Amino acid sequence: MNLWKDRRVDSLHRVVLPREAGSFRTVGLNGTVGGDVLIPVDRVLLRDDRPTDNYFTVKVPESAVPGLYRTALTLTGDDFAAEIPIELEVLDAAVPRVPTYPSVVTVTSIPLAPLWWLEPGSPEVADKVAEYIRFLLDYRFCPYAEGGGPMMMTGSPWPWYDERSRELLADERYTHVMVPFYRDSARLLDPANYDPEELRRNLAAIRAAGKTGIFYIADESTTEEMYRRIKAVMAVIDREAPDCYTLNTFFIGAGEQHTPEGFRKVHEAFTGERQIFCWGEYAWLGQSDFAREFHALLRPEKEQHWSYVCMGPGGDEPNLLFGMTGVQNRAVWWRAWQEEATGFLYWSANYQTLRDGGIHSNSGLPDGDGFLVYPGPYFGVPGLLASTRLERWRDGAEDVELLIQVERRHGRETARALLDEFYRSPAETNSFFPGSEALRQFKRRAAELLK
Repeated sequence: MNLWKDRRVDSLHRVVLPREAGSFRTVGLNGTVGGDVLIPVDRVLLRDDRPTDNYFTVKVPESAVPGLYRTALTLTGDDFAAEIPIELEVLDAAVPRVPTYPSVVTVTSIPLAPLWWLEPGSPEVADKVAEYIRFLLDYRFCPYAEGGGPMMMTGSPWPWYDERSRELLADERYTHVMVPFYRDSARLLDPANYDPEELRRNLAAIRAAGKTGIFYIADESTTEEMYRRIKAVMAVIDREAPDCYTLNTFFIGAGEQHTPEGFRKVHEAFTGERQIFCWGEYAWLGQSDFAREFHALLRPEKEQHWSYVCMGPGGDEPNLLFGMTGVQNRAVWWRAWQEEATGFLYWSANYQTLRDGGIHSNSGLPDGDGFLVYPGPYFGVPGLLASTRLERWRDGAEDVELLIQVERRHGRETARALLDEFYRSPAETNSFFPGSEALRQFKRRAAELLK
C-alpha cells in the first residue's frame, strides 16, 4: 500500500510515502478483559456479532513533504467489495527522535521465564529482557532491567561494561540509564551493600557513552526513619557518582499527609542531595496545583520533579489501567507536563501472569497495572506485541514534545493555552475532552507556531 500525496501537477508527479511506513494491526481479545493487544495482520476477519477494531499506523519519514496524503483500505468478501478511504495530513513540524523529557520503565525478569518457557536465571532470560528493552525504546521509553528481587535494578540485563550492553548504550534514544547499586537484596538501604569496583566499572561505561545515570534505591518511603536511611545511601552515591541522580518515589507527604505542608517536608528532608523527586499522581488527590507548588520548591541545578502512576489514580484521572478510555491513557503525559514534571516513571512493562484465558496483572493489582507489552506466541505471532494503552501513551508523549517546542519558542503560557483546548484537570479528563478533532487542531496550531 502506498500513501499518495495530492499535488497540483499531473498524475506522473504524485508523491508517495513508502509502503513500509504503514502497518496494520487488529485489536485482539485478551481473555475476559476485552480488546487490548495489537496483532499485526495482512487481512482482517470481519464478524457479524461485534465490531472489529483495527489500528492503521504510519511512521512518517523525516524527509516527507508536508501535505495531505490519501490511500484506501480494500475490503473483499464472497459477495462484496468496498474501499475505506484514509487521509493523512503531514504537518511542517517534527517530533524529535530522542525524547526531550525521559520516561523510564522496568522490564521485570521474574515473569519472563514462565511466560516464555525459559529456565529462570538462564542466558535466554537476559536475552529476552534485552528484546523488551529494544522494543520499548521505539515507544519513547528508557527501559531498565530488574532482577533478583525488588529494587535490584540492573539497568541492562548484563553489566554496563559488558560487550553485550554496548548495543544498548549506542542507541541515542537511551538517554537515561539505571545504575546497579545493591549486591544483596536482603540488605536494602545499607550504605555498605555495594561493590565499589563493580560500581566504578559500570559508571565508566555509562559516562563513556554520554548517558545520564540514575540510582533507584528505595520505593514509596513514608517515614522520617526511611528518609534517614535513604540519605545514608545517597551520601555514598554522591561520593562515588556526583554526576548522577538518585530517584526516590513518593505517594504521600511526610507524616502521611496529602497536603502542601507534607510535600514541603519531603523536600526539606532531602535538601542538599542531587535527586529526582518522583511523585505518584495519587499523592495530589486530583489537585494539580499541589504538584506545581512542589515544583516551585526545586533547585533546578540539583533537583528534578517527575511523575508516576501505579495502581491509582482511578476514576476519570489519567492512568493506564484496563477499562479506561483512550483519552485517559493518552493524557498521562498531558497531566505530567501541565504539573511541570520533566520525567515519567512507569513501574513495570511486563509484570503479568497467564490466568483466566488471558494475560493479566498479578493478583492484588488493578488489571492492566504494571504491564504494557504482550508475549506474541499467546496470540499466534512471534515476538512482542504492544497494547492499545502503550500506543495511546506514546501518542500523549508525542503531543507533549510539541508543547515543549512551543513553550521554548513562545513561552509556557502560549503552550498551556494549546493544552487547555482539550485537557483542563485530572478529574475532567473524559468529560472536558471535546473529541479527536481538537487534537488535529492542536497539532495544526502547534505547527503554525513552530514555523
